[in-house]
Amino acid sequence: MSYRKIASLIKGGVTNSRGARVFLAICLLFGYFGMRYYPALSADSYRLIADGQPAHAAYQPAFSATPLPQALPAGSMDGTAAGQYQLQLAMDGGPTVKTVAVESVTMPQVVSGGHSIGILLQTEGVLIVGFSPLSAADGSLLDLAAEAGLELGDFILDIDGVPLRSNQQLTELVAAAGNEERSCKISYLRNGLRRSCEIMPRYCADSRSYRIGLYVRDNTAGIGTLSFFEPQTLRYAALGHAVADLSAPDGDTQRGSIVRAAVSGIRSGSDGIPGEKLGVFIDGDWRGSIIRNSELGIFGTLQVGGEAPPQGLLLPLAVPSQVTTGAATILTVLDGEKIESFDISIVKTMENYKLTGKGMIIEITDPQLLTRSGGIVQGMSGSPIIQNGLLAGVVTHVFINDPTHGYACFAAWMAEEMGTLEL
Repeated sequence: MSYRKIASLIKGGVTNSRGARVFLAICLLFGYFGMRYYPALSADSYRLIADGQPAHAAYQPAFSATPLPQALPAGSMDGTAAGQYQLQLAMDGGPTVKTVAVESVTMPQVVSGGHSIGILLQTEGVLIVGFSPLSAADGSLLDLAAEAGLELGDFILDIDGVPLRSNQQLTELVAAAGNEERSCKISYLRNGLRRSCEIMPRYCADSRSYRIGLYVRDNTAGIGTLSFFEPQTLRYAALGHAVADLSAPDGDTQRGSIVRAAVSGIRSGSDGIPGEKLGVFIDGDWRGSIIRNSELGIFGTLQVGGEAPPQGLLLPLAVPSQVTTGAATILTVLDGEKIESFDISIVKTMENYKLTGKGMIIEITDPQLLTRSGGIVQGMSGSPIIQNGLLAGVVTHVFINDPTHGYACFAAWMAEEMGTLEL
């Protein structure tokens, strides 16, 4: 039957014709079986479960389970042993509609975080973030740096052959050149290419100093949260998202470190405006290197200098399939260095969103946390999420227009990135 004929039958209301009845019967059958078997047909062909987790947790439809030949003996499908298994998915005792693979693994234990950390970048050079025309003695404005060809985003590496490491050092070198009435030879990096220019410092009447008209930034500092670490190796994971400023102009990851931090206050969030933790860095008994920066967080090794490492709970990591919607808790700091536990709800899980680092949508439900911070705030990134005695995930982002909601990533994703797991 042609599409035109079908359309004419429907349009004309000829539902009592034989052709129309056949067409409607086919549609009903297709809809019934499509709805009945779609969950199985659309299921992932491979799922990971934790040792001890029942295999049926990997897939919701009823199925029969047959171990692969290379897997452990039959009878292990209750999750009592690690191995790979082949599952034949069926709906309510119906025919097999799809064959999938499930792998059971033993999940490692890690120490939970929740500690506030300060993030420092050991930059070589300073970044141009703005221009500031200076006032000459005659009242005119001089835009020396821009006229010399410098641009926003350029990285100044050295002045007169002296490597730069701070804003203060740049100020001192410019002042020295100005007092000696000579120009500064500036080497800088743009799009991976090294360039140079010369600028004669001028005396600024407003600041009463020699200047070249630049705003620059050196070591980037920020507040975040330690997520977890391995108790034996002290390898750690934090934040749950990348730090943009860790990407150097030449594309390499810059060296950096984390240090202890204390929260001195909270600027609460509101619709359209994210809140933030206000903190101070502490040169205390532990710190850590930053050796990897990715969409799933920053990673490195804690250095404790003979002292005890940060204290936390020893918890098994959760496989993503173990994380369910419903109640959970987060660990974070709102005052000083005191780690507190607050209630949240996992609204949605998204196991296939690994490349974005957004594996869950969470909602803050704890009245105390809502009163004190308004919800998720900047600096809370990395706060561990605990559900059913497992380290389930890590807070990563806040919804700008609704700070009571945000994204989180699965802790297992971060552990794989760190090298703790091979998923």
